[in-house]
Amino acid sequence: HPAMTSYQERKTSIMAHVLYLNYTKAEEGLEEKVFGDFSRPTFYKGPGEQDDMPPVEECLRADGIISGAAQHDVGPIDQYPNCKIIVRLGVGYDNLDVKAWSERGVPVCNVPDYGTTEVADHAVTLMLSLARGIVAYQDRLRPDPVAPWGWAPAPALMRRLRGATFGVVGL
Repeated sequence: HPAMTSYQERKTSIMAHVLYLNYTKAEEGLEEKVFGDFSRPTFYKGPGEQDDMPPVEECLRADGIISGAAQHDVGPIDQYPNCKIIVRLGVGYDNLDVKAWSERGVPVCNVPDYGTTEVADHAVTLMLSLARGIVAYQDRLRPDPVAPWGWAPAPALMRRLRGATFGVVGL
């Protein structure tokens, strides 16, 4: 049908080719569902024990890059001549050559609130663990887990939390 061909041509002309580098998919099809008809994502695990980097033709076609790992750069910017945006899927972008990308007019972005809830949950968990002596009790039980357990002596810093104030110093 001629109208379908026209629609398909328009759809293909506006479709972005996005490379996901240093990235492991969490849920099959999630990215395709989110981007819909406007993106054709391809995924690569990046440098590491089993290098999985995109072939040259993928780099040349990339309109955008989403980088997952903080410890790896995406490589030389020359290999991505059509890239219009690069996003670090996480809080910082120290692993990206921001100066070089910016000089080429490519915005470098990140996700500044990535993992904030998890970090807060972890901080409270560590505080509770220390205040209630969980680690000290675990260390006492580790050498002989089947020995009779005794509550005394409790760890020196163990205390009740009722009425306590929790403060965070420095961020």
